[in-house]
Amino acid sequence: MSAVLLILIGCVKTGLLIPGSLDHMNTPSAEVGLVVAPEEPPEAAEPDPIVPEQPAPIDPLDPLDVALSRAPVPSESSVLQAQLVRSARALLDRRNIVVSGERLRHDCIGMVAAAYTMSGMDITHSISDLHAQAEAAGIAHTLKRPEPGDVVFFDNSYDKNGNGIRDDPFTHVTIVERVDAEGTITMIHLGGKDKPVSRRVMNLYHPDDKTDEAGNTINSTLRSVNGRDGGPELTGQLFRGFGSIWKLAEESDDSSGK
Repeated sequence: MSAVLLILIGCVKTGLLIPGSLDHMNTPSAEVGLVVAPEEPPEAAEPDPIVPEQPAPIDPLDPLDVALSRAPVPSESSVLQAQLVRSARALLDRRNIVVSGERLRHDCIGMVAAAYTMSGMDITHSISDLHAQAEAAGIAHTLKRPEPGDVVFFDNSYDKNGNGIRDDPFTHVTIVERVDAEGTITMIHLGGKDKPVSRRVMNLYHPDDKTDEAGNTINSTLRSVNGRDGGPELTGQLFRGFGSIWKLAEESDDSSGK
């Protein structure tokens, strides 16, 4: 008996395996008192909300602010313009537009309205009404060099009424980000419900040219080439006009005595 005990002790100390049944290793965890917590499925990620910001002060090192500052003391309108551009930039690449917890419509006017709301100014969500408002206020124009923050209106960017005829006014809007030395306008827009916010370009000095001599795009394709009817499709060709909607904030301040 003592010899058997010595053999067993030696097996334990040297790590040798003891022959015998291992059936107890297959005992379900519930039978041995172990509790295994079930894994919880990961929660779906919510889009980051965009919180309106107060108009940012002019930054003398920011080229945008330098371009907007036409006087030693910048006007309130130039501060608003800079904020509008920053707000529009904050929307780039987004597929969900949420401002202050409210999900806005995911289309071109919803994106422009979001940029204005983020800058402290609410506008209508109707493209035609917004253009009519600009005309009534005398801030609609067709200058070849618009200002940052201006709203850009387009006609016939798609067959809105589905009749196969190019008779669709006010089908698209964008917001001006900047204008370069050659007059090429960079705009921020949302081109469809299944697309993210992105940039497009337009040059009203050469509205029928897609690229310049160096091969750089100066007018983006705005109307889908699917089912092409042979009509215009570039931004410069479908351009309707601009609206300096941000100037309405100045008029509101003036009327309130600020």
